[in-house]
Parts: sequence; structure tokens; C-alpha cells
Amino acid sequence: MKDTDIREQAKTDFDEYLDTIDNSYGHGYCLQNDIEQLAKELISTLPKIDRKKLRQEMDEMFVEVYDNPTTFNINEGIAKAQGYRERLGEMLILASREYNVRNSVMEMLTTSNTVVSKASSADKRKGEAMMKYPTQFIHLEAAEAFKDEVQAKLNNMKAVSDAVSRQASVLQLQMQLGEIHKDDETDRKLKSITGEAYAQGLIKNPMA
Repeated sequence: MKDTDIREQAKTDFDEYLDTIDNSYGHGYCLQNDIEQLAKELISTLPKIDRKKLRQEMDEMFVEVYDNPTTFNINEGIAKAQGYRERLGEMLILASREYNVRNSVMEMLTTSNTVVSKASSADKRKGEAMMKYPTQFIHLEAAEAFKDEVQAKLNNMKAVSDAVSRQASVLQLQMQLGEIHKDDETDRKLKSITGEAYAQGLIKNPMA
């Protein structure tokens, strides 16, 4: 995890929070106000994630899968995909923790509200909880959406990594069977590098 992933550090250390609630609430029956205070203090253990920056970083994660890859293309692709997967794993830890904590908070609030509510049906009790804790519902939805985005990007990067790895296996097998010789591979690599240089305007058309 990078320091820049966080817009604002948590106001309360989680272990300190656990010590506090044991001393303050661990010896008796909790009222609704107590539950709401517990929930508020639990939320304070979460850092504020810079989702905008992380989304931008995810948008820039790209690994090209070539139709006719050289060993250089494959090695580069595998290295990039592995680096992205590790980075996305860090993001997922952050996103999952926020979602899990906020989901627990909502369960605490809605369940305790059910006990004291005078509403006559489950739907009415749910609506009452929504009216009492609208911001918590919104924060939970935002946390879940971001977690799902990171997970989807990670799944996509795993698929790309698997595709490039399969290409590496096929290329290795072709070389073992003699379908591709080292000279051919060197020639393909040279053509790939030359083509990229031409595309960037660094050299004249190599086919001219």
C-alpha cells in the first residue's frame, strides 16, 4: 500500500478501539444510542481511501496481447501483468476492509433498530432504518461499488496473464518441436522492434 492511496488516515487505531469498547461497553446491556456510538467509533478506524486516484491508476493498467508475440513481448507482458496483479491485490485489501467494516456497521444499526422499532412489517422497519441512517447506506454502496471495480480489474488482469502465459507455453513448444528456430525468433523480434520504431516515427518505413 502506498501513502498516496489514503486521503486521510484513520482517526482511531483499531486495536485501541477494541480496548475502548471493552472498557466502556463490555459490562452491560447496550441501548440504541450505545450501538450508534459504537458504530460511529468503528467507522473512525477506517482511513479515507483516495478512490479517484486509484481508479485513474487502474484505468492506466494495460497489457497488450500480441497475435504473433516474440519472447520479448511475452516476458514484458508477464512482468507487467504480475506487477499489476500485486498492486490490485493491495487495492483490494483496502477496499474489502472498508466494505466489511461498513457492512458490519449497517447490520449493527439496522438489527438494533428492529428491536426498538414500532413499525409493523419488515419493509417498514427497513425503510425506517434507511431514513435514520441514509449516509451510512450511501457510504456502504460506494464501498461495495469500489470493491467490485477492483475485483473485476483483478480478474481481468488474471485472464490477461493466463493468456500471455499460454502464448509462452505454445512458443516454447514450437521451438522444441523445431517449428520455430532461434534464428526465426531473432528475426521476429527484430521485425517487431523495427516496426515499433517505425510506428513511433523514429525510422523510415522498413518495408520500403
